[in-house]
Amino acid sequence: MRAERAVLRAAIATAPLTLAFLLFAIATRAPSAPPLASATGDAPAWVGGETALKVGSGNPQTIAVAVPTGQAGDLLIAIVATDGDRTIVAPDGWTRLAASGTAADDRATLGLWRRFADGSEPASLAFTWSGKEEAVAAIVRYRGVDPASPIGPAVAATGRSKQAIAPSVDTTAANARVLRIYVADGAGFDETTMYPTGATGQRFQIDSGGSTGVGALLADGVL
Repeated sequence: MRAERAVLRAAIATAPLTLAFLLFAIATRAPSAPPLASATGDAPAWVGGETALKVGSGNPQTIAVAVPTGQAGDLLIAIVATDGDRTIVAPDGWTRLAASGTAADDRATLGLWRRFADGSEPASLAFTWSGKEEAVAAIVRYRGVDPASPIGPAVAATGRSKQAIAPSVDTTAANARVLRIYVADGAGFDETTMYPTGATGQRFQIDSGGSTGVGALLADGVL
């Protein structure tokens, strides 16, 4: 076992208003002795992801996102962000991660959930909340994650800035894949400058559009 630290910088695109943001660094763990032909200690691998947008604050207050294809045993992570301070409700069978919360001044909400795929997942899943807000969502899929203890340490940072600094995170095992998940009030992200410097997996950046919307992104990398 070992501890490693990494500090990555997220460069935020210039925007008319300073963005209120919330940024998490989350470590996922590989099994200590992976089954079958997997090499011992391999890092969790990216499989794929799907995204969705809710543009406009009108009813219904729900967002549906497709479930990416894969195989039983993959770890699914749902990422849902709304404008404002809202309580987001996930479908049954999903475990909410402690690394969920609101951006500075409660200007945006980030909800994170996980479950291991077992083949019973529908083609798409709907997440709901009360109060008229725009929203963005994603479901991403990783393979080779420790089923007994899939999520390692998580560290949060919030603020009001055009440049968010990803917090450092201590991993508790070799070959951890660290996910950096960012949500901000306001949109107009520039995907060429939004991702943390040095992140090898720049997975998505989505926003609902306009200065009153909400946006989110995911980047990951192996430590």
